[in-house]
Amino acid sequence: VEAPVLSVGTGSRVTRAYNAAMNIVKNFTLSGSIFPNISEPLGNIRKHSGMLPLMKNIFDLTTNKKAIEAMLEKQGAITVDIANISIDPIRPVSSFTRATTEVTRRLFGIKQINEFQEMLAGYTYAEKIKRFKAGKGNFRDVLLMEEMGFSRRDAELMKSGKAPQELYNSLIRRAPAFLTSGAQRGGEQSRLEHSKWFKALTAFETYSQMKIRSLSRSVNTYGRGTKEAINEGNYKKFVDVNRLMASEILG
Repeated sequence: VEAPVLSVGTGSRVTRAYNAAMNIVKNFTLSGSIFPNISEPLGNIRKHSGMLPLMKNIFDLTTNKKAIEAMLEKQGAITVDIANISIDPIRPVSSFTRATTEVTRRLFGIKQINEFQEMLAGYTYAEKIKRFKAGKGNFRDVLLMEEMGFSRRDAELMKSGKAPQELYNSLIRRAPAFLTSGAQRGGEQSRLEHSKWFKALTAFETYSQMKIRSLSRSVNTYGRGTKEAINEGNYKKFVDVNRLMASEILG
């Protein structure tokens, strides 16, 4: 009985040591790609907001950050990341790795950028909801909400400005996870992302996985939208669908 236990324990220690070393390497490497990390999610957010609203939302967020952050935190739309740099004497290696990760993410601005992107995504849809309630929603908005996983019925209802507030709140909560890969729930991730071996051997794949899912949903959603536009003979809908597809691929 003792031999397997020893084997498992040794394996666990080896695995923990490997993950600890790789986490340090990953975090220091990530600091070198900070500028691409800024621009990538902004392209996704821009598709959902439009360029001029995006610039306005960035300005609002830089000038009124505390109020927007409090609103999104109350909605449960953003993650609250509290630093823990203590060293556990029982698990010194793993706690040292965690502390190093915390310091590195803050030192190179990774944490701050990720938080800003999450807030921008949530605020983007908080502002769009104001447009919906003012009667300014359109077919593109319906397609984008369908792409995020809402049914056509719920998307049409929200676009009309007559949806219950609970539905609008769920839209704000879903935006950061869908647009930036932040605050993702386990059920939104692929099987591959749940594999400890895949996570141990692969770095920087969270955003890529999110974009793959986004592209797959886009193709399905815009395919249905194209069929609908052709069947209705609606040229404007057809243009809207193809503009969104071009934005997904080129943007």
